[in-house]
Amino acid sequence: MINRLFLILISLFGASLHISSQPSCAGSLVVLLQGTSTGTPEGLVVKDSGNAGYSTLRNVIACAHDGDVITYDQTAPIPINVTTLNEPLIINKSLTFVGLDINNRPEIRVDFTSFGMNAGIVITNDKTVVFKDIDLRESNNPSNNDLISVQDLSMFKVIGKTVVNKD
Repeated sequence: MINRLFLILISLFGASLHISSQPSCAGSLVVLLQGTSTGTPEGLVVKDSGNAGYSTLRNVIACAHDGDVITYDQTAPIPINVTTLNEPLIINKSLTFVGLDINNRPEIRVDFTSFGMNAGIVITNDKTVVFKDIDLRESNNPSNNDLISVQDLSMFKVIGKTVVNKD
């Protein structure tokens, strides 16, 4: 009887694990209890301000799943306050991006120097993206490219003190 109970518990626990299949998603193991996360995995916190690479915004998005919340590591000794994108950012999942400090909000800056005619941030079909207390800014955009392109059946929501600036 005890062995059977142990096997049932192990089966239930195993079924409740969420393991990311994305490469470089260390720390993205999350234990789910009754469908809710027990905490924010390290993999969903932007810890590097670079355009690409481990713990950057692009890497964190790749590790995320529909419905996840992405934050910036603003509590680090050297806080991550700006991500500069120098190529289009494609968001193909429904995600929420949240800044932790409403008065010192992180910023996603799109530098259009090498974009051609592409939009800075593209939200793909049938997705909802929310920005809360994270600012968006463009730079070097003489062609007046779209800062954000929202495809069919998608939504882009701005809440909190988020500011969208076009130069």
